[in-house]
Amino acid sequence: YAETGTVAAVKVRVNIRHTYQGDLEVALIGPDNTTVLLHNLTGGATDNINTEYPDLTASAQALSAFTGKAINGAWKLRVRDLAAVDTGTLVSWTLSLQAQ
Repeated sequence: YAETGTVAAVKVRVNIRHTYQGDLEVALIGPDNTTVLLHNLTGGATDNINTEYPDLTASAQALSAFTGKAINGAWKLRVRDLAAVDTGTLVSWTLSLQAQ
């Protein structure tokens, strides 16, 4: 993000194709390396994660951890498959930030 100011609200939309949600850890990492888990090994054998945090699905950790932090900088989404056997694909993700 090239905008200035601080974060008032965060929304993250993710579309991940995977045959076992319970294998996945999904985290949003802010420019200052603040890390918030969006999805943490839940969902068992359910296929795919296609949702928006926090509107459609509650994040595993509070997105309010970013409130008051600088908007400017590189925001990252980290997706980890913490089990063997199957694989998945990050199809897309979108970050929406509201400034204070």
